[in-house]
Amino acid sequence: MNLVQNVSTFFQCFGNWQVKSVEPNKIKFLHAHVAFAFGEIENAGYDANATLSIIANELQHPTIAQGEVAYYLEDFPNSECISLNGAFPDIQHVDSRHVAIEAVRICKQQGWRHVGVLAHPHHQWRCAMLLKKQGLIPYYIDCSSVKYSRQNNQPWVRGGWRLHRDLDPRNSFIPREFMARILFLLKGWI
Repeated sequence: MNLVQNVSTFFQCFGNWQVKSVEPNKIKFLHAHVAFAFGEIENAGYDANATLSIIANELQHPTIAQGEVAYYLEDFPNSECISLNGAFPDIQHVDSRHVAIEAVRICKQQGWRHVGVLAHPHHQWRCAMLLKKQGLIPYYIDCSSVKYSRQNNQPWVRGGWRLHRDLDPRNSFIPREFMARILFLLKGWI
């Protein structure tokens, strides 16, 4: 990758928190969607993954889904879900990079290049960049209805900055996401 592209991506790490969704009339031309989970499955309260599965189901394309989203897609009998459950038996914590690598493998196998990206809005840019770096053409799907999961077992998906003064700011999503973006850029993953 050239220096200009690296510098451009570096500055995008700071500013791309609200991405522009693809126009609804262009969604029908996509080959598939990739759904990135946001936190663990919630047993009580709001779960961002349930909302992501509802969005995926409404799109009516094959959805390559991280386990937590695939779990909810099972509730929709007409959804075409390619679950990534079990795809990572040796990995304790599956992150967005692992999901992107497996999704790209499946897409290349199927001959799919144009994919919609489903993720929490503050996570969507990095997910799309992971797919783009590996040769897919990502499109942002409107995921503005996906919120933070205030009771999630993973504290960093409970709020963007800080929920209240007792929450450790290291467990807030946006600072963590910013550092992940920089790390992924330095490693050459985005």
